[in-house]
Amino acid sequence: MPSLIELCRILGDDLYPADDRPLPVREITGVHVSELPDPTVFLDGGELLLTAGMPIRDDEAQIRAYVQRLVARDIAGLTFGLGTIHNSVPAKLISECASVGLPLLVVPGPTPFQLISRTYWTLVGKAGHEQLKTALSAHRDLVGAAAGKSPATAVIRSLARSTGGWVAQLRPDGEVVEAWPKSQRAMLRTVRTEVSRLRNA
Repeated sequence: MPSLIELCRILGDDLYPADDRPLPVREITGVHVSELPDPTVFLDGGELLLTAGMPIRDDEAQIRAYVQRLVARDIAGLTFGLGTIHNSVPAKLISECASVGLPLLVVPGPTPFQLISRTYWTLVGKAGHEQLKTALSAHRDLVGAAAGKSPATAVIRSLARSTGGWVAQLRPDGEVVEAWPKSQRAMLRTVRTEVSRLRNA
């Protein structure tokens, strides 16, 4: 999933932080536009919420309640669009978001919200394509390994490479047949203990 930092980097002057605080390294699960005073009923958490500021009044208590609802719903960030209702981001909103650690981003007047959404979904599509390529490549490697002269050894090594972890082949009694990489053999004592415990259970 794209992150706030990645989205801001790609969009440049069309999406930027409202203050000097560094953005958290956080992935965005979706982009949602709402002018409701309480949009959280339509959010799952992790979204980037876009608003033109209709629900924002010059009222500190109202702003605090609005921001706290968003934080309680665990949204990834709030994006404030300028030009339609507000010409600048209300200082009280900037202050409240900063106090609770909610990233606040700005979309300048001429930039449509649709650009933010389109860019996000384009990034999601590219990420999905890369994941598919990686999965297909791993599948090809496994098929090639299984068809080789020493299939068990080759499959174990191929699985370890594709997962970035370690792989072991054990007999039903917990004895190790093969493991890769060799540097992780110390872990096998724990595996044998767990296999024995599970068998007894």
